[in-house]
Amino acid sequence: MNSCGLLLVACVACVGACTTRETGVLDLFPSGGTAGASSPMGGTSASGQTSGASGAAGSNTGGTAQGGFAGQGGANTADAGCTIDDSCPALAPHCAPAGTCVECNTVADCPTSRAFCVATRCVSCQSDADCSSQICRAGRCGDACKSAPDCKRGDTALCDPLGICVACQANAQCTDGSRPLCDANGQCVACTADQECDPSKPLCRLDGACVECVRNSDCPSGTCTTSQGTCQ
Repeated sequence: MNSCGLLLVACVACVGACTTRETGVLDLFPSGGTAGASSPMGGTSASGQTSGASGAAGSNTGGTAQGGFAGQGGANTADAGCTIDDSCPALAPHCAPAGTCVECNTVADCPTSRAFCVATRCVSCQSDADCSSQICRAGRCGDACKSAPDCKRGDTALCDPLGICVACQANAQCTDGSRPLCDANGQCVACTADQECDPSKPLCRLDGACVECVRNSDCPSGTCTTSQGTCQ
């Protein structure tokens, strides 16, 4: 056999060695092993060895589990909500059935200045009929206006964008030192949050007054006169 014949035989043998038995596909870089089986922990490697636990399900940590699954167990680190009124703050003092703190569940939860409970909020009115000679806008009673000159009462001399006369639209318009803050209803109040109250009356009530208590559990004696916001 001449040199050309020997070269041809060698090439045929090379191709046979590089062709995988399972697929008949030419493999120029055989690893010497067979294709690996699927790994129970996340897949196979190119060399036929099982890969690491890249797809393992999450452990019971309460957060987001490894591998993209939601974790089970553990405390919810988001807003934990409430189960009783005592766990709610003064400005949202009632626990709703859904487990969130709200201003009210029923009319009985609202102060006389905001005598209606609408969508868990205490409001002064639901319609113009609730406001005597005034109009109702966004749960507030007030004189109708198009501009400030329409507001004749000295304590509500400003016309807000809803067309109702209000006392203020900014804190700077509240000149009474005992009520220096403008609340969301356009009224000058003593507080809009607990931190604005004196330690002797540390809680900010829904009507913007600083008080000793809003519920019995706020008092050392265990008894709160809620209408006055004082402990007995």
